[in-house]
Amino acid sequence: MLGACDTASPARTPNVTARPSGRPTSSPISATPLPTASVPPSAAPWPAEWQDGFCGAFADVVVAQQVARDIGRSLAADDKDNATGLAHELQTTVNDLGTTIAALPAWTGATDVVTAVTAMLEQDASLATQYLRYLEDRRDAALDRAHEIEGTLREDAIPAVAIAVAPLATQGFACTDMDLELESP
Repeated sequence: MLGACDTASPARTPNVTARPSGRPTSSPISATPLPTASVPPSAAPWPAEWQDGFCGAFADVVVAQQVARDIGRSLAADDKDNATGLAHELQTTVNDLGTTIAALPAWTGATDVVTAVTAMLEQDASLATQYLRYLEDRRDAALDRAHEIEGTLREDAIPAVAIAVAPLATQGFACTDMDLELESP
């Protein structure tokens, strides 16, 4: 499956967002260190381990949203090979993130943000599935469903993450070198 992603290179077409990431990907972009917590552990109402884990995961959440957006750009540029590679990349990223989010250290204050991010990742997984059905199985109706899912991400899921992150940010939660904001597909 990863072999298909090797074609998804930012240098291949101008419709791909450069995505620095701390996790290995098939992209030729060199890996950058994962963002780390920016609030001193002694002053934070959340466990430092949770903040470090969430910041690392959120970096890949940002990547997933960029990949979702780039699939649409590739399709608009009529580059179905690149779109297929990106859809596989999104699928892999979302699967990995589900495991990472589930493994975050327990903290009762994390319920809303973890729930919102998990719900958004479920939409991303559905988006990848629909794009792959369209691109690989030639199911034209799947493209319409993918566009519906993009609307749900844009109108519901991504704003829900922003709403869930806002109270933490108000308390000083931040990740070094990364905004806790997402772009819509």
